[in-house]
Amino acid sequence: MRIHRMILLFFLSNCLFFSQSLFADSSCEQIKSKYSLKAEIRPLNALEKSLLQANFSTLFEIARPKINSQILSIDELKDGMFMVDLCVNLDDQAIVGSGTRKGSVYFTKEKLIVFNSKELFAHDLFAQAALNMLHEFFGALGYPDKNYELSTYFYAVLHVKSFGEETLAAIEKATLKHVKNNPHVAENIIYARSGEGGISGVGGGGDPESAFLKALLVNFVLLNFDFYNELTQFKFSIDDFAEYFSKTHIETDSVDNFHNSFKTSFPFLRFTYRDAKIIYIVKAEKWSELIKKGDSGFDERTQFVRDLILFIVANMGVEKK
Repeated sequence: MRIHRMILLFFLSNCLFFSQSLFADSSCEQIKSKYSLKAEIRPLNALEKSLLQANFSTLFEIARPKINSQILSIDELKDGMFMVDLCVNLDDQAIVGSGTRKGSVYFTKEKLIVFNSKELFAHDLFAQAALNMLHEFFGALGYPDKNYELSTYFYAVLHVKSFGEETLAAIEKATLKHVKNNPHVAENIIYARSGEGGISGVGGGGDPESAFLKALLVNFVLLNFDFYNELTQFKFSIDDFAEYFSKTHIETDSVDNFHNSFKTSFPFLRFTYRDAKIIYIVKAEKWSELIKKGDSGFDERTQFVRDLILFIVANMGVEKK
């Protein structure tokens, strides 16, 4: 009887896996046809998907004790991720709406993500892959993370030992206010940008470095509060700074080429406007270089973050009117 039960369980599990594989393959083909994607895309294989789920499970259990349940339910997020279909772009050319380094494109209506970078699934990078992909999963599930608001909070929770409790508390207050004012969405992002040929399309994407940078900004202002508070000409608390940075649109140039961008007096920083709002653009290659330097790059990274804050603070008065 026990042998028969094991055979039955084996048969049922394989049928479930087979049906899920067929459904994922069908979903990838459907999204390709629906949005006329020219790239060759395939579903994640069983090993890739199981490794990704295992990494997410680890991150969730680390974050669980610190996560504010009014902002995120770890169990709901975990269950939702099983509903997202995952595809990989096999071409070198990134598909519509996405970046070229770590970028992916998510489709909220279809609950599907297409990852542009095959390197995300390389064994030496997989430990970091889940955190890098969090923004795309938030987007596919309709969470309000367009400007990395939830991603920044999650990052601060995971790295509270580095950023400190006070930084996390300020980011948590800003995120709580954000989720109360921004409900889940069910439709895809419709975007348009001017550039070569006038590109337009459906779907969102991003670079997880932006979430890391936002958490750094709050932490840096906290450590140098009197100086930056005087510069703003407003009576800002650290909570005000955290809320302002939460709403600030920061991207790297690996998400978009930003053809119509403008130089600044700060090295490696540019800006542009979209929908009458300013977007701060960080040179991704330079930032990655500074991260890889480790301890030897501390002073340069500090200057990099200081420049970004000064540039944002310089525009506070304009955006506040």
